Amino acid sequence: MGKAILAVIVGYVVMTIVIILCFTGLQFGLGTERVFDPGTYNASMLFNILALGVSLAAALIGGIVAGAICGRSGPPQVLAGIIFVLGLIMAVANLNTPDPGPRTGDITPMEAASKARQPNWYSFTIPIIGAAGVIMGSSLIARKK
Repeated sequence: MGKAILAVIVGYVVMTIVIILCFTGLQFGLGTERVFDPGTYNASMLFNILALGVSLAAALIGGIVAGAICGRSGPPQVLAGIIFVLGLIMAVANLNTPDPGPRTGDITPMEAASKARQPNWYSFTIPIIGAAGVIMGSSLIARKK
């Protein structure tokens, strides 16, 4: 039981770290003008596509880690369920996000992140990609054993 809980927690933490590092890299690598549509806080299509890839990679890594810790399929499935439910909650919350207004002048990365808006299709795709990625990642470990 302890290994199962540890697998879920560590898998989630690893996913979070990968996402934070990669999204920070995307923000600085692309620059504000390519992360957002001109004059808005709406994420650009380029950023959304890259973010989907990052999210899948993070989910695969989280699934691999969870699967490696516990050696069973149950805990990664729990992690996938948590990712899916939390993602849906965030997607629904995104529906009610107020418009932050136009983007003017230079902004800090923290300000940009706090005002960023994702399209609804993206918000509802992320939980699916996250859950599927965790399951796929854990199955990679199961095949090797």
